[in-house]
Amino acid sequence: MTFPLTTAAFTALAPNSLDTDALQLLLDAAEEEIIERAGPTIDGYVLTSRTEQYIPRGDLLMLSERASSIVEVIEHAQLVVPTTLVSDDYELTSSGYVLRRLRTGTNGAYRWFPLVSVEYIPYSDNATRSRVQSELVKLSISFSPGLASQTIGSWTESYASSGLPYDAQRAAILATLHPDGAVIY
Repeated sequence: MTFPLTTAAFTALAPNSLDTDALQLLLDAAEEEIIERAGPTIDGYVLTSRTEQYIPRGDLLMLSERASSIVEVIEHAQLVVPTTLVSDDYELTSSGYVLRRLRTGTNGAYRWFPLVSVEYIPYSDNATRSRVQSELVKLSISFSPGLASQTIGSWTESYASSGLPYDAQRAAILATLHPDGAVIY
């Protein structure tokens, strides 16, 4: 799924009776709110990869952004030729934020050397952004404050209410962009 959603993509996810212009207006508003809350997408400012340098203490490195994969890791020891590590020398933890030095690799070591360069591909959260955009638009379309059911002739429709006001529901959806309290390891 790509971010931002197109009207056709949203309609495929959630069939609706809105005309294209009205739906586009809701999609644009949701996109603006997502970018305001979570910043631009990685795809908007990272062309391919990012390289960072660290002066580590121990066997863990904390990356500044979540990585989807590691391209290259180079250790620079004092007065020694830099060593390009092999993929079995380190491990990217499941969070994508921490790189662990392994003792059992081709160039195994108990800790990182004094200076380390890491090139990685940042994680793209476009699928999450698309889901949030879709949920925000669905909420905008379906929210009917105070309406529990309606009847027109022989047709009756009942609505499930979350009991939360519109702003609280919207805030809860946006909060899923960056869940608080997540353990990064």
